[in-house]
Amino acid sequence: MENFIPGQRWISNTESELGLGLILEVVSNRVVVLFLASDEKRIYARDNSPLTRVKFSAGDIVESIDGNKITVTGLIEQDGLITYVGKTNQDRKFGWMK
Repeated sequence: MENFIPGQRWISNTESELGLGLILEVVSNRVVVLFLASDEKRIYARDNSPLTRVKFSAGDIVESIDGNKITVTGLIEQDGLITYVGKTNQDRKFGWMK
């Protein structure tokens, strides 16, 4: 069984068109995921969900919700959540959680 924690980001292996999903709630044997890009919410069985945790590495380039490209320079994992540290194409430092 996966260790889902609200705030984590996951993707659906069976519905990749939904985009990046945000864990909203974990109750009993269910996990509720909101896919922000498609504005879809899904409820999965915790022990049989088609989800993969998204985890970037230093050097990865990702696009923020406002369209800025961010190069990941490091990450800090605490209590099951990841805080990414990076810089934008304007060399500004940036941090966000997943």
